[in-house]
Amino acid sequence: MLVILDLDGVVYRGKKVIPQAPDTIARLKQKGHKIYFLTNNSTLTRKGFQQRLSHFGIDCRKEEIMSAAYATTRFFKRRGYKGSVFIIGGPGLAREMENAGFRLVGNNSRKIDFVVVGMDRHFKYRDLCTAQQAILKGAAFVATNVDATYPVEGGVLPGAGTMASAIRTATSTRPIIVGKPNTFMLNEILREASVPAKEAIIVGDRVETDIFLGKKCKVKTVLVLTGITQLSDLNKIKKDKKPDYVVKDISGLLKLKLLFPSTVSS
Repeated sequence: MLVILDLDGVVYRGKKVIPQAPDTIARLKQKGHKIYFLTNNSTLTRKGFQQRLSHFGIDCRKEEIMSAAYATTRFFKRRGYKGSVFIIGGPGLAREMENAGFRLVGNNSRKIDFVVVGMDRHFKYRDLCTAQQAILKGAAFVATNVDATYPVEGGVLPGAGTMASAIRTATSTRPIIVGKPNTFMLNEILREASVPAKEAIIVGDRVETDIFLGKKCKVKTVLVLTGITQLSDLNKIKKDKKPDYVVKDISGLLKLKLLFPSTVSS
Protein backbone atom coordinates (compact mmCIF):
# COMPACT_ATOMS: atom_id res chain seq x y z
CA MET A 1 0.00 0.00 0.00
CA LEU A 2 0.96 3.61 -0.48
CA VAL A 3 0.64 5.31 2.92
CA ILE A 4 0.35 9.09 2.63
CA LEU A 5 1.02 10.86 5.92
CA ASP A 6 0.19 14.40 6.89
CA LEU A 7 2.89 16.02 9.05
CA ASP A 8 1.55 18.66 11.49
CA GLY A 9 -0.62 16.86 14.02
CA VAL A 10 0.22 13.39 12.71
CA VAL A 11 4.01 13.02 12.80
CA TYR A 12 4.78 16.02 15.01
CA ARG A 13 3.25 19.04 16.74
CA GLY A 14 5.41 22.13 16.47
CA LYS A 15 8.94 21.14 17.44
CA LYS A 16 7.95 17.92 19.20
CA VAL A 17 7.60 14.59 17.46
CA ILE A 18 4.55 12.43 18.18
CA PRO A 19 6.36 9.75 20.24
CA GLN A 20 4.93 6.81 18.30
CA ALA A 21 5.72 8.22 14.84
CA PRO A 22 9.32 7.14 14.14
CA ASP A 23 8.77 3.49 15.09
CA THR A 24 5.42 3.29 13.30
CA ILE A 25 6.85 4.67 10.06
CA ALA A 26 9.85 2.33 10.30
CA ARG A 27 7.55 -0.68 10.77
CA LEU A 28 5.36 0.36 7.84
CA LYS A 29 8.46 0.47 5.65
CA GLN A 30 9.66 -2.90 6.96
CA LYS A 31 6.29 -4.35 5.96
CA GLY A 32 6.93 -3.09 2.42
CA HIS A 33 4.52 -0.17 2.38
CA LYS A 34 5.54 2.90 0.39
CA ILE A 35 5.54 6.15 2.40
CA TYR A 36 4.87 9.68 1.19
CA PHE A 37 4.42 12.83 3.25
CA LEU A 38 1.74 15.36 2.28
CA THR A 39 1.54 18.70 4.07
CA ASN A 40 -0.29 21.98 3.63
CA ASN A 41 2.55 23.64 5.52
CA SER A 42 4.36 26.00 3.13
CA THR A 43 6.96 27.46 5.50
CA LEU A 44 9.79 25.06 4.59
CA THR A 45 11.30 23.65 1.42
CA ARG A 46 11.14 19.90 0.85
CA LYS A 47 14.78 19.78 1.98
CA GLY A 48 13.77 21.61 5.15
CA PHE A 49 11.04 19.08 5.90
CA GLN A 50 13.47 16.23 5.17
CA GLN A 51 15.90 17.68 7.71
CA ARG A 52 13.15 18.08 10.30
CA LEU A 53 12.05 14.48 9.85
CA SER A 54 15.66 13.30 10.05
CA HIS A 55 16.01 15.22 13.32
CA PHE A 56 13.09 13.17 14.63
CA GLY A 57 14.72 9.92 13.51
CA ILE A 58 12.60 9.48 10.38
CA ASP A 59 14.45 8.79 7.15
CA CYS A 60 12.99 9.84 3.82
CA ARG A 61 13.99 11.32 0.49
CA LYS A 62 12.88 14.84 -0.37
CA GLU A 63 11.15 13.31 -3.41
CA GLU A 64 8.80 11.58 -0.96
CA ILE A 65 7.58 14.93 0.40
CA MET A 66 4.78 16.90 -1.24
CA SER A 67 4.53 20.24 0.56
CA ALA A 68 2.16 23.06 -0.32
CA ALA A 69 5.11 25.28 -1.27
CA TYR A 70 6.62 22.76 -3.68
CA ALA A 71 3.18 21.81 -4.98
CA THR A 72 2.51 25.45 -5.83
CA THR A 73 5.50 25.45 -8.20
CA ARG A 74 4.20 22.30 -9.87
CA PHE A 75 0.72 23.79 -10.05
CA PHE A 76 2.09 26.87 -11.81
CA LYS A 77 4.01 24.75 -14.29
CA ARG A 78 1.06 22.45 -15.00
CA ARG A 79 -1.07 25.48 -15.80
CA GLY A 80 1.63 27.26 -17.76
CA TYR A 81 1.65 30.26 -15.45
CA LYS A 82 4.39 32.80 -16.21
CA GLY A 83 5.04 36.27 -14.90
CA SER A 84 6.04 38.18 -11.78
CA VAL A 85 5.08 36.74 -8.38
CA PHE A 86 4.49 38.61 -5.12
CA ILE A 87 4.67 36.28 -2.15
CA ILE A 88 3.16 36.52 1.29
CA GLY A 89 4.64 33.50 3.04
CA GLY A 90 7.67 32.00 4.70
CA PRO A 91 11.15 31.58 3.25
CA GLY A 92 10.38 28.02 2.20
CA LEU A 93 7.70 29.18 -0.20
CA ALA A 94 9.90 31.87 -1.71
CA ARG A 95 12.84 29.49 -2.08
CA GLU A 96 10.76 26.81 -3.79
CA MET A 97 9.34 29.36 -6.23
CA GLU A 98 12.80 30.76 -6.95
CA ASN A 99 14.31 27.29 -7.38
CA ALA A 100 11.58 26.53 -9.92
CA GLY A 101 12.59 29.60 -11.95
CA PHE A 102 9.80 32.03 -11.09
CA ARG A 103 10.55 35.75 -10.79
CA LEU A 104 9.71 37.15 -7.36
CA VAL A 105 9.00 40.83 -6.82
CA GLY A 106 8.58 43.03 -3.76
CA ASN A 107 6.22 45.69 -2.45
CA ASN A 108 7.57 48.37 -4.78
CA SER A 109 7.00 46.44 -7.99
CA ARG A 110 4.84 48.19 -10.60
CA LYS A 111 3.79 44.92 -12.21
CA ILE A 112 2.54 41.87 -10.31
CA ASP A 113 0.96 38.99 -12.22
CA PHE A 114 0.41 36.60 -9.31
CA VAL A 115 -0.12 37.02 -5.58
CA VAL A 116 0.80 33.78 -3.81
CA VAL A 117 -0.17 33.46 -0.15
CA GLY A 118 1.02 30.91 2.41
CA MET A 119 1.67 30.83 6.13
CA ASP A 120 3.55 34.03 7.08
CA ARG A 121 4.68 34.64 10.66
CA HIS A 122 5.66 38.20 9.71
CA PHE A 123 2.46 39.21 7.90
CA LYS A 124 2.40 43.01 7.54
CA TYR A 125 -0.25 45.58 6.66
CA ARG A 126 1.98 46.81 3.85
CA ASP A 127 1.96 43.31 2.32
CA LEU A 128 -1.83 43.23 2.57
CA CYS A 129 -2.03 46.55 0.74
CA THR A 130 0.33 45.38 -2.02
CA ALA A 131 -1.64 42.17 -2.48
CA GLN A 132 -4.94 44.03 -2.51
CA GLN A 133 -3.88 46.57 -5.11
CA ALA A 134 -2.29 43.93 -7.35
CA ILE A 135 -5.39 41.70 -7.29
CA LEU A 136 -7.72 44.65 -7.90
CA LYS A 137 -5.58 45.46 -10.95
CA GLY A 138 -5.93 41.92 -12.30
CA ALA A 139 -3.27 39.77 -10.62
CA ALA A 140 -4.28 36.15 -9.97
CA PHE A 141 -4.77 35.31 -6.29
CA VAL A 142 -3.29 31.89 -5.34
CA ALA A 143 -3.29 30.37 -1.85
CA THR A 144 -1.05 27.44 -0.91
CA ASN A 145 -3.90 26.42 1.42
CA VAL A 146 -6.63 27.96 3.52
CA ASP A 147 -6.15 26.17 6.84
CA ALA A 148 -7.30 28.63 9.49
CA THR A 149 -5.03 27.08 12.11
CA TYR A 150 -2.30 24.50 12.55
CA PRO A 151 -1.39 22.41 15.60
CA VAL A 152 1.64 23.09 17.79
CA GLU A 153 2.71 22.01 21.26
CA GLY A 154 -0.14 22.74 23.63
CA GLY A 155 -2.56 24.32 21.17
CA VAL A 156 -2.99 25.89 17.75
CA LEU A 157 -1.72 28.97 15.89
CA PRO A 158 -3.14 30.99 12.98
CA GLY A 159 -2.51 29.30 9.63
CA ALA A 160 -2.25 30.40 6.01
CA GLY A 161 -6.02 30.66 5.78
CA THR A 162 -5.91 33.62 8.14
CA MET A 163 -3.71 35.59 5.73
CA ALA A 164 -5.72 34.44 2.71
CA SER A 165 -8.97 35.47 4.42
CA ALA A 166 -7.66 38.99 5.05
CA ILE A 167 -6.79 39.38 1.37
CA ARG A 168 -10.09 37.87 0.26
CA THR A 169 -11.92 40.37 2.48
CA ALA A 170 -9.89 43.28 1.11
CA THR A 171 -10.46 42.28 -2.52
CA SER A 172 -13.78 40.39 -2.57
CA THR A 173 -11.84 37.75 -4.53
CA ARG A 174 -11.62 34.04 -3.81
CA PRO A 175 -8.17 32.49 -4.14
CA ILE A 176 -7.20 29.59 -6.35
CA ILE A 177 -6.32 26.93 -3.76
CA VAL A 178 -3.43 24.51 -4.35
CA GLY A 179 -3.40 22.55 -1.10
CA LYS A 180 -5.74 20.12 0.61
CA PRO A 181 -8.65 19.52 0.17
CA ASN A 182 -7.94 20.43 -3.48
CA THR A 183 -7.05 17.15 -5.17
CA PHE A 184 -3.95 18.48 -6.95
CA MET A 185 -1.27 17.39 -4.46
CA LEU A 186 -2.69 13.93 -3.85
CA ASN A 187 -3.08 13.28 -7.56
CA GLU A 188 0.53 14.34 -8.09
CA ILE A 189 1.65 11.79 -5.49
CA LEU A 190 -0.43 8.99 -7.03
CA ARG A 191 0.99 9.82 -10.45
CA GLU A 192 4.57 9.98 -9.17
CA ALA A 193 4.29 6.77 -7.17
CA SER A 194 2.45 4.99 -10.02
CA VAL A 195 -0.13 3.73 -7.54
CA PRO A 196 -3.91 3.62 -8.16
CA ALA A 197 -6.17 5.30 -5.61
CA LYS A 198 -7.54 1.94 -4.42
CA GLU A 199 -4.04 0.96 -3.27
CA ALA A 200 -3.44 4.12 -1.23
CA ILE A 201 -4.43 5.37 2.20
CA ILE A 202 -4.22 8.92 3.55
CA VAL A 203 -3.60 9.63 7.24
CA GLY A 204 -4.46 13.04 8.65
CA ASP A 205 -5.59 14.97 11.70
CA ARG A 206 -8.14 17.22 10.03
CA VAL A 207 -11.47 16.11 8.58
CA GLU A 208 -12.05 19.18 6.37
CA THR A 209 -8.71 18.79 4.61
CA ASP A 210 -7.14 15.32 4.87
CA ILE A 211 -10.30 13.24 5.10
CA PHE A 212 -12.34 15.26 2.58
CA LEU A 213 -9.40 15.01 0.18
CA GLY A 214 -9.28 11.25 0.51
CA LYS A 215 -13.01 11.00 -0.11
CA LYS A 216 -12.71 13.13 -3.25
CA CYS A 217 -9.95 10.92 -4.64
CA LYS A 218 -11.52 7.62 -3.49
CA VAL A 219 -8.53 6.89 -1.25
CA LYS A 220 -9.05 5.15 2.11
CA THR A 221 -8.86 7.60 5.01
CA VAL A 222 -7.53 7.44 8.57
CA LEU A 223 -8.10 10.17 11.15
CA VAL A 224 -5.62 10.45 14.03
CA LEU A 225 -6.67 12.28 17.18
CA THR A 226 -3.33 13.99 17.88
CA GLY A 227 -4.10 17.14 15.89
CA ILE A 228 -7.08 19.34 15.08
CA THR A 229 -10.19 17.15 14.74
CA GLN A 230 -11.31 15.39 17.92
CA LEU A 231 -13.63 12.41 18.35
CA SER A 232 -16.55 14.60 19.48
CA ASP A 233 -16.26 16.64 16.27
CA LEU A 234 -17.26 13.62 14.19
CA ASN A 235 -20.83 13.90 15.48
CA LYS A 236 -21.19 16.99 13.29
CA ILE A 237 -19.88 15.30 10.14
CA LYS A 238 -22.14 13.67 7.58
CA LYS A 239 -21.77 9.90 7.35
CA ASP A 240 -20.36 9.95 3.81
CA LYS A 241 -17.70 12.48 4.89
CA LYS A 242 -16.47 10.57 7.94
CA PRO A 243 -13.09 8.81 7.93
CA ASP A 244 -12.91 5.10 7.16
CA TYR A 245 -10.81 4.57 10.29
CA VAL A 246 -10.20 6.56 13.48
CA VAL A 247 -7.12 5.90 15.62
CA LYS A 248 -5.80 7.52 18.79
CA ASP A 249 -2.41 8.24 17.24
CA ILE A 250 -0.27 7.14 14.31
CA SER A 251 0.62 3.84 16.01
CA GLY A 252 -2.98 2.78 15.42
CA LEU A 253 -1.96 2.12 11.81
CA LEU A 254 -0.15 -0.97 13.06
CA LYS A 255 -3.51 -2.48 14.05
CA LEU A 256 -5.24 -1.92 10.70
CA LYS A 257 -5.80 -5.16 8.79
CA LEU A 258 -5.65 -3.10 5.62
CA LEU A 259 -1.93 -2.57 6.32
CA PHE A 260 -1.13 -5.55 8.51
CA PRO A 261 -3.46 -8.39 7.42
CA SER A 262 -2.30 -10.78 10.13
CA THR A 263 -3.02 -8.31 12.93
CA VAL A 264 -5.94 -9.05 15.22
CA SER A 265 -7.61 -5.81 16.28
CA SER A 266 -7.79 -5.27 20.02
